[in-house]
Amino acid sequence: MAIMIVGLGNPGEQYKKTRHNAGFLALDKLAEEWGGSFRVNNSAKAEVAEVIVGEMKIVLVKPQTFMNNSGVAVASLMHRYKITIERVWVVYDDAAIANDQVRVRRGGSAGGHNGLKSIIAHNGDPFARFRIGLGNPPERVPLEEFVLQNFAATELPLLENKLDVVIELINEARVTGVQEKTVTIAT
Repeated sequence: MAIMIVGLGNPGEQYKKTRHNAGFLALDKLAEEWGGSFRVNNSAKAEVAEVIVGEMKIVLVKPQTFMNNSGVAVASLMHRYKITIERVWVVYDDAAIANDQVRVRRGGSAGGHNGLKSIIAHNGDPFARFRIGLGNPPERVPLEEFVLQNFAATELPLLENKLDVVIELINEARVTGVQEKTVTIAT
């Protein structure tokens, strides 16, 4: 039975290295690890890579609809691949958790994240969430501005560690199922 792993982010070169594209960055690493390559699916407005890992078919999805409309692409591809919302895993940035943490859980609220709001509005819940912590923005920097800034050079080693942890947790979930978990990365 197939699963769909969705990485949230915004399309375009100007967003490629922003905090809001942590989900895209994680999926790029997954595709590399699993030998997949993304292709544009114009009808679904997404980049899609299909891989077989073990005996499991996995559809990797990077919506190209911009963050706030991610649910449109997810709905289209869920229909095409006949995947239910329970078999959808979403990887995304989350400023509500500490910068040195990655959390996994199934279901819950959107927590103010517009990409999640869109997925819930178009597809319902409970999908699995793989949350990459960003921490709070610096004082006097609005959240909307903070998430659209590129990662600072000093943040890159920790980002790489967080992406590695997300991949470990996804590989673990493939075998044992999605388990609620928080991992704090030593800095």
